[in-house]
Amino acid sequence: MQGSLSTMTFADLLRWASGGRKGGLLEIEHGRTVKRVELRNGEIVSCSSDDPSSLLGQYLLSRGRISEDTLRSALRGQELTGASLGQVFVEMSVMHKAEVDRFVAEKAEESLLGLFDLHDGLFRFEETTAGDPTMMRVELKTDDLLARGESLREELGRIRSVLKSGTVLCRSNRAPAAETLEALERRIYDAVDGKRTIAEVLLHARTSEFVAMKVLHHLYLRGALRIVDEHEVTPVGASPESATRLARQLVARGDYEAALDALESAHRVHRADETLRRMISKVEAVFVETCYRGEVPPNKVPALLGTRERLLHEDLSPAEFFLISTIENGALDVKSITWIAPMREVEVLRMIKRLLARGVIELREASRTDPAAPEAAATTSDTVN
Repeated sequence: MQGSLSTMTFADLLRWASGGRKGGLLEIEHGRTVKRVELRNGEIVSCSSDDPSSLLGQYLLSRGRISEDTLRSALRGQELTGASLGQVFVEMSVMHKAEVDRFVAEKAEESLLGLFDLHDGLFRFEETTAGDPTMMRVELKTDDLLARGESLREELGRIRSVLKSGTVLCRSNRAPAAETLEALERRIYDAVDGKRTIAEVLLHARTSEFVAMKVLHHLYLRGALRIVDEHEVTPVGASPESATRLARQLVARGDYEAALDALESAHRVHRADETLRRMISKVEAVFVETCYRGEVPPNKVPALLGTRERLLHEDLSPAEFFLISTIENGALDVKSITWIAPMREVEVLRMIKRLLARGVIELREASRTDPAAPEAAATTSDTVN
């Protein structure tokens, strides 16, 4: 079974699964991320997500529990051993297993609650008895989750009537005392600069949208933030057929980024089109491998050229400014940046390429004092059908 969340919401799907005591795998696709929910007899038993902001490392960063250096070391250890990130943290003595389990449970619950807020994604359900051991185990009753999810959806509806994605916030003169803010609240408050929209602040928050929106609304009600501007963006795009045809021509010429631009523009309007989704995934995979084998090797270190003041004269996006903040000291190689940035790997690589082309950064050899750099990605066929 498959369909659109605009006609059958996550809450509807849970009620259907619970009433029929269904077992299988439910996939929810929103934008370019996918969340997976495993059901047994109508109850949720595990879940997973490929959304960078909902991964365990980003969750711990947003809560101030670990540093970027710690996450980088742990992810490198995970790549070498194949162990779960939680296991690596325990082996590194970063935290005890009980604390890891608590954070994993909190993160899984947050990820599931965020699904109640989706209305324009796609879903796929496949009945199966085979479990996936790589997914996070969950101990949540479906009825309890439904009650909390519906309450959250109503709360977010009230919040979005005041704070829209295109809203620009600035700090007021009533700044909250530092000791009254938790680590996540401080991170979100510090990201507000009077220029970023709420959508852009969410990138710096390193957390799910609904959690960040609740924090922003709380700060707004306390008088710590005020609205300075509002605007909405209307998506436009070509038909799926013409976008796919153009993308194939661009791929044949090796212009993968232009192909992605054409496909993503169409996908923003035609989210339910399966051909577009598959084509984007294929082109993204080829683009990433081509980058690692060519212009952006994973073991090279991006370094800022010139002064930070120079950046004020560059037409950089908020995401590019955020990326620059992670590479400013020239200590992280490309692969490490893709690990710690709360963005998808392909998005990070595209931004690095743009910054290289504009002369904002350059790639240098890793210092011999740095940990062993990742090896170049293996080559595969560049064919996209």
